[in-house]
Amino acid sequence: MFSNTLNFSYQRSKTQAFGFYFVYLFVVIVFAAALAFIISYISAADPISAVEIGIKVGTISAVVISVALTLEIQKHKHLHSWKQYSLLVLTALLATIGGGLLGLIIPSYLTTRPGNFGVE
Repeated sequence: MFSNTLNFSYQRSKTQAFGFYFVYLFVVIVFAAALAFIISYISAADPISAVEIGIKVGTISAVVISVALTLEIQKHKHLHSWKQYSLLVLTALLATIGGGLLGLIIPSYLTTRPGNFGVE
């Protein structure tokens, strides 16, 4: 279930895609929390602004990681059609709305797709 999480050209089953989702959701949470803590510690004067900064940093982190994963999967699987790039926009939109919980749905789905390895 958790094997080949760094192999972006690997075609996963649905169970393996759930494992991929949970691994990268954990990565998003840990990365966003650490970054939010550092930034809020450096710049915030009161706890309310620290929470606001943490929410903004968490959302930005989720968008960046989700979009980066989608791009890497598309690159490694040679998925270069306009439909695939519209999924990239959808990933950014979902991550903006729901953070890593929604933003990682599209990359997890793309891992179940076969690649176009015969096409350059």
